[in-house]
Amino acid sequence: MKFTKENNEEDKLFDLSEKIREIFKENNQELWYSFALMLDQTGKFSVLFDYTDYGLVAKKKIWKYN
Repeated sequence: MKFTKENNEEDKLFDLSEKIREIFKENNQELWYSFALMLDQTGKFSVLFDYTDYGLVAKKKIWKYN
């Protein structure tokens, strides 16, 4: 799927991530700072949550090299 401003898919995904985070908060779960969604060729779906609060500079460096 191509993300464009016209279809607002990025905004929808961001809104969903905020809702998921709110559910964690409402259920007294540790809040995560980022997550990755993975779907392999067999259809196996997994989610990895990262609880490390990296600073802004570190986040930029991580994204640059990943």
